[in-house]
Amino acid sequence: MENSIKKPMDLDTLAVKMDEQFAKVDEKFVKIDEQFAKVDENHEFLARMVAQGFEKIGTRLDTMDIKFDAIEHNIKALNSNVNNYLELSEKRYAELK
Repeated sequence: MENSIKKPMDLDTLAVKMDEQFAKVDEKFVKIDEQFAKVDENHEFLARMVAQGFEKIGTRLDTMDIKFDAIEHNIKALNSNVNNYLELSEKRYAELK
């Protein structure tokens, strides 16, 4: 059985043990720094992906605007043609009376 009374530690031994513990703490800080770097990379990646998504949405909206403008133009042309046809039909009907 080990003696339960601890021997006093000399300063050199204490200094070595403290250096060892500080080295372990430094290693943990390095690991934490590496994890923060990975998190930063992930945030940058996500920010790029979101930006690209918004660019694609903007492009699609622009395309839709162009298509809607074309549809609006076609509807106006069709409306004009129908009105012309109705006017001609009314004139022909009036002539036939």
